Amino acid sequence: MIKLHRRYNAHSSSKSRRKGISDTIDLHGLSGDDAILQLEQFVNDSIMNNIEEIKIIHGKGKGILKKKVIDYLENSELVKDYECGGFAKLLGYGTTVARLIKFR
Repeated sequence: MIKLHRRYNAHSSSKSRRKGISDTIDLHGLSGDDAILQLEQFVNDSIMNNIEEIKIIHGKGKGILKKKVIDYLENSELVKDYECGGFAKLLGYGTTVARLIKFR
């Protein structure tokens, strides 16, 4: 089950805001494989809704889920880049921010 939070940032389009599309996914409590399946679908949906930046909440824990998320982001052609530090630190150490390709 995807846990969505209604948070938006400056990169979310107004069209997406009106539809109530979230730019944040919470993967707490999911196994690594389930989390990646959910993340993959979330990335696809985000791109289709012109959301250029997403927040992924994976939690702190032992870092196992974070590593799987990072591996997915590094190997996905849909992800331009990501960061775990910088702005992501303001959201918490259990969060990663990813910037997505634009859908044309």
